[in-house]
Amino acid sequence: MSINVAIEELKNFFYDLFDRDSRITSIMPSEDGYDAELEIVQEDEYMRKRGRKDIIAVYEAKMDNNFKVISYNRKELKERGSIE
Repeated sequence: MSINVAIEELKNFFYDLFDRDSRITSIMPSEDGYDAELEIVQEDEYMRKRGRKDIIAVYEAKMDNNFKVISYNRKELKERGSIE
């Protein structure tokens, strides 16, 4: 149950921050709470007009045991559909 709470709190935090939905790609318990990785589509009108793919921002986030985000970092930007 607590991992579901962590996921919801992460989604709410990033929605409030960027006004966009996020997709959690991994979440793992840690000693201090949870470590997670998520993706957010960075829609750009300029890119869409030119027929380019969306840009995906990949973030790492850390949560404490009270399900509060204590840090986050943008790990990379990539085109939708790119293979790592």
